[in-house]
Amino acid sequence: MSKIIVIDPGHGGKDPGAVGGNLQEKDICLDIARKLRLELQPYDVEIRLTRDRDIFVALNTRSESANSLRADYFISLHNNAGGGTGFESFIFSIPSASAIQAQDIIHNILAAFFAKYGFIDRGKKRANFAVLRRSQMPCILLENLFIDHPNDQTFLADETKRRLLAATIKDALVKALDLKLKEVTWDPVGEIARLTTAGIISSPHLPLDVVNWGELATVFNRLRGRVVQGTLNWNPELEIRALYDDNLINTLHKPFNSLLWGPFATVLNRLRGRRFPDEPAWNPEREIKQLQLDKLINTLRQPTDLLYWGEFATVINRHRS
Repeated sequence: MSKIIVIDPGHGGKDPGAVGGNLQEKDICLDIARKLRLELQPYDVEIRLTRDRDIFVALNTRSESANSLRADYFISLHNNAGGGTGFESFIFSIPSASAIQAQDIIHNILAAFFAKYGFIDRGKKRANFAVLRRSQMPCILLENLFIDHPNDQTFLADETKRRLLAATIKDALVKALDLKLKEVTWDPVGEIARLTTAGIISSPHLPLDVVNWGELATVFNRLRGRVVQGTLNWNPELEIRALYDDNLINTLHKPFNSLLWGPFATVLNRLRGRRFPDEPAWNPEREIKQLQLDKLINTLRQPTDLLYWGEFATVINRHRS
């Protein structure tokens, strides 16, 4: 059975966390969490984020969601502030043996990574933080540098460095939790390339780019051979209007609004002729579950999770096969 890891991007919404220059802790942590989730995709593990958007989530809700999932591990991502520099990690003040063992591995790998960039190791620590105290599984809280220190801030502001950090956290989790690769390694870049080769998309996209409604409508219209008339250039409003006119969506959406998993699953099911007339109201969880039953996805997503291009391309290619 696959292990379940809950990734907790600190703060969010009305709570920005620590601030340094133009950076806010809530944004840095969410970006690293998303990158980490993508890094873990090739492994036989189910990943859940306590938040996938800039929303406020109460501390008790973060740990309770992990408890309800019976997660195997909980990792909370943060940035420090207050005049220091460097990296440190925390586990609960009365930790289990497995929590201590995991901290030793994860901390040492990350400390070595940060040392390459000249950052000090502030040590393995223990604390009575709420998310650590209330989580029923082994857990760790990472303080990845000081957002208000000039050198630390420069590192955190660099998207490439954040990607490398996420990859290093992945390496640490793989070793600490003995994660195994799936039988078939997921290749999101290759999945996007397949859509380009098939003429379904014409613009480049990165796996972590968020899909918007205009892009979804255009891809779906091309899949079903629906030609949008009246313009020589791409017109996302008309693409969305075509979905609306053909009863694939009930509401006209703004083209550049981000797409969530619930609406995506619903429109794709309608495109495939999968409708649920027995449902008195929209049930996005059932829509997503149907994709899993039909083997278009391997892992259940939350309806409010953002849809990324790597995932989107993979599902579309499975639908086309």
